Amino acid sequence: MSNLEVRSFSEKELDQAFAVGLREDPGLLTWLVNQTKFAGCEFDIVLIRSDHPWYRSKLTGKDSETDILIVLKNRATEGVFALHVENKLAGGKFEPNQPETYKSRAQDWIGLKKFGAYLDYETILIAPAEFIERNAQEASHFDRRIHHEAIAVFLPIFATRRSIAVDVQTVQGGS
Repeated sequence: MSNLEVRSFSEKELDQAFAVGLREDPGLLTWLVNQTKFAGCEFDIVLIRSDHPWYRSKLTGKDSETDILIVLKNRATEGVFALHVENKLAGGKFEPNQPETYKSRAQDWIGLKKFGAYLDYETILIAPAEFIERNAQEASHFDRRIHHEAIAVFLPIFATRRSIAVDVQTVQGGS
């Protein structure tokens, strides 16, 4: 009898896996930066947060969060820039006005010490290709759109089929 079960990962688990991957794999972080207007720069990490920092939108008055905040310092110019990353699952959906207000949050955080005092930014949507295609109009509000399938080259947990077989006894400490 098999002790394997299929397990899917939540958006927050993927957020954390991505943040850990960015911290631990310089190739992943360089690849991500090279997808943006900051491509080609050498950088140092100022901070990487996947604890979903909250913000009250000046446009809507509603609270919203950034799934992953990456702040980097360009070694050549000493300039500090941020990547605001929104992560969505295949069956996910945007909250009302979420795509339209994502850039305003990034703009409002410019220079704030608790968010790394960055001076420039880009917004990035990471999601399965099917989500981006299904939500093309909303996704266009982000500076960049990156498929989970591309991230899966670095982090297999982002493969289109994010379910893996887990040995239940091992997970539960059985023998």
